[in-house]
Amino acid sequence: MVMRILWRWLPLTALGGLTWANRCREGVRPPVAQQLLDELFLGNDPMLDFEYEDLVPDTSMTHMSAKDVDLVLSVAKPSFWLELGSFEGGSAIVASERILAHGLNTSVVAVDTFLGDVRVLWERPPEERRKLLRADGRITLFDRFRNHLRNANLHYCVLPLPATSVVALKLVDSLARRSRAPLPEVIYLDSAHEEGEVLLELGLAWKVLSPGGVLFGDDWLLPEEGETTSLLEGAWISVFASKVDIDSYEGHASGCSAIC
Repeated sequence: MVMRILWRWLPLTALGGLTWANRCREGVRPPVAQQLLDELFLGNDPMLDFEYEDLVPDTSMTHMSAKDVDLVLSVAKPSFWLELGSFEGGSAIVASERILAHGLNTSVVAVDTFLGDVRVLWERPPEERRKLLRADGRITLFDRFRNHLRNANLHYCVLPLPATSVVALKLVDSLARRSRAPLPEVIYLDSAHEEGEVLLELGLAWKVLSPGGVLFGDDWLLPEEGETTSLLEGAWISVFASKVDIDSYEGHASGCSAIC
């Protein structure tokens, strides 16, 4: 698994961090999340009205580590953290816990269709698939996400947005152009895993990333057996190489590398 990190050039003093203690664990949403809740959900909080289950967290829910988040937070103090590809909430939990540890009042917005894909749902063994499917065919990922966040006492710290990454990025761009919400200073991309779709997501994400912000992610491509990753790797290097500093670090518990 490779963690990739890109950031736009801008003096760090220009980044718009919020340094007062976060009150989301006391039931007060951070400002950007509350703004989006009012604008998009008409004030109805999707994290409050659902069937509660005491789920045991799945440690494989995310490849993100606390060290990855700390590296990002060393160069950005975001008011708006946009996550693309949330699955059952593992990365949102890791990010939120580290954000709180840094004393930031950051709005974490978690985007996912919550419908799964071929690998995480339809190709799973029947006994695993039963956990994700209701008897009427509905998929339980959104409820599992909300329950994991509730069990971690982070349900006011993270706002879910059920959408594809492309729809969410276009929505963020539209909201910013209409002065309804700021651009995100951090974007975490762990979404499509398909070559052409990831390139589309990367281009849209870079477009809406706030100047001085950080774009990072992992598993941007999960090749089928026998396939290569040359198209994606060559394309993203040609697009971003002139815009970012490239370095490497051994920052992830699993030994992943990063391009910064």
